[in-house]
Amino acid sequence: MLAIALGCALLVAATVAQAERRVALVIGNDTYAHLPDLKNAGKDARDMAAKLKTLGFEVIARYNASERDMVRAIRRFSSRLSAGGTGLVFYAGHGVQADGTNYLIPADAAVEVEDDLESEAVDANRILRAMKNAGNPLNIIILDACRDNPLPKRTRSAARGLAITAVPSGAKGTAILYAAGPGETAQDGPEGGNGVFTGALLRHMDQPGLTLEQVFKATSREVLRQTNNRQRPWQLVSLQGDFVFKSARATSVATVSHQPATPQAGDPSIAIYSAIQNSADPADFEAFLRDHPDSPMAPYARRKLKKLGKRVAAVSPPQKPEIELVPVEAAYVTTRNANVRAEPSVSAAKVTTLQRGAEVYVPGRTKDGDWLRVERDGKALGYVYKTLLEDKAALEEAQRKAAQEQEKLEVTKLRVEADRNRLEEERRKLAAATPPPRPTEAPVTECDNLAANPADPQAVTPGRKLAQITDAGAAITSCRDAVARYSDTPRFKYQLGRALVRSGSYVKAIKWFREVAIQNYSAAENNMGIMYARGKGVTKDDVEAVRWYRKAAAQDNASAQVNLGFMYEVGRGVPKDDVEAVRWYRKAAAQGHPNARKKLDRLGK
Repeated sequence: MLAIALGCALLVAATVAQAERRVALVIGNDTYAHLPDLKNAGKDARDMAAKLKTLGFEVIARYNASERDMVRAIRRFSSRLSAGGTGLVFYAGHGVQADGTNYLIPADAAVEVEDDLESEAVDANRILRAMKNAGNPLNIIILDACRDNPLPKRTRSAARGLAITAVPSGAKGTAILYAAGPGETAQDGPEGGNGVFTGALLRHMDQPGLTLEQVFKATSREVLRQTNNRQRPWQLVSLQGDFVFKSARATSVATVSHQPATPQAGDPSIAIYSAIQNSADPADFEAFLRDHPDSPMAPYARRKLKKLGKRVAAVSPPQKPEIELVPVEAAYVTTRNANVRAEPSVSAAKVTTLQRGAEVYVPGRTKDGDWLRVERDGKALGYVYKTLLEDKAALEEAQRKAAQEQEKLEVTKLRVEADRNRLEEERRKLAAATPPPRPTEAPVTECDNLAANPADPQAVTPGRKLAQITDAGAAITSCRDAVARYSDTPRFKYQLGRALVRSGSYVKAIKWFREVAIQNYSAAENNMGIMYARGKGVTKDDVEAVRWYRKAAAQDNASAQVNLGFMYEVGRGVPKDDVEAVRWYRKAAAQGHPNARKKLDRLGK
């Protein structure tokens, strides 16, 4: 009889584990508009989505997703995750690390150098932040994106493989699995099949009873064997307990006859019934039904009584004890659509659903504080979980303060606008008094051929993008010579600064940019903004970056107008303001800047 009870308990554990809430986001990009296509990423993602569904996950899947699709999917995943449970993100596609940050590349990304990543790709830390903010107990991230750097114009900071990211402080249980270790790349599988890493992972996820760490280790061993130790998966795990993708079921349960289909974990009535099941005394089974009318073994007790020739008396279940409440007695408002439960438990029957913004009266809460008893129009409805309700008075006070803050922000914006207009007027007066030097002051030199900027309004040659300056040493030498010969021509000093940036000499580059920027050389002003925004040669300072971008943008420098628009769009150095961002993007688009139109499309403008 003890074996029967233990078998039931094992079956209960498996059932409970599988009933745990699980939410997954799966993204697979293999067909790229501007980068090489991938052989396995799409199939890897589709097979992973199918596998996770069989393992009890609610799956949000996106294939060949644009930047907008990826960001929206992350937001939807975060909102679903906030209800609790286990969260999992799987990404297969191009990925690049730049300056220690991992970027996941959307299918429509137009990237050539790492400077494009910030505005065209999705920062992997965005997923980590979404998981941390959800506050659920366990999060799993799997990145099969450690392929070789796909950028057509590579530089030193866009490195091979992905960077190993630390688990965020304050996050609960977190596990991050990389297809390959630091500086390594992931090997492809056969055409139309799975990649080496994902193929191995799919096989081991399906093994019953393996913990998360055991699945990772088994996958790592198989990948090492298949690649002759050339690819070593990497993991960062910070867990409080064990997690299994597929629970092991006790085989002994299948051999026991007449066992209930869904026993409750730890139900003592199972062991009690096992002790009396061979009794020939009807009183034993009558007492069992009286004491345990809701037991999963009750049907078998009634059947036994019938065999013994005893009529089964109707036994009324005992009355459930009244739920004790701590008084609240206040009006509340639902923060989003909220299910009302008959009892304070997510497994209790749903009575109704309150729409977002509905007002209810709360007479009290449960002792643990997790559930609130709600009434409406004088009628008791049931229980709502605490995160779905907010005290109406507190909410109105918060809204009042938010309105005050918004009013202050509007006043600040008006002051900033007035200051900006005043500064632009002063700049125009200064420019009229000291007009910028004409580009024809000096002849075309080798410095112009090697280091001119295509976006510089004062350039005298077609110029080169920064990544196209292939011989920084030669460019530095020719520009130093030009500066010595034509010291009154600012473009040579600016081009010397660009050559120094290409060589990594940021502090020296800043010196030359600043010297000509104070002479209203717009390209140098824009570069000063870039150096402050990225912390190259100076302490990172978004406010100072905005100041320099604004000076250059006021001179109709299209690149500076795009950069200033981006700062308003993301709220760096200035309050986030989509209207202001659109204004500057439109100015740049009117001048034919290639990226301005795309940014307007992304904002729906």
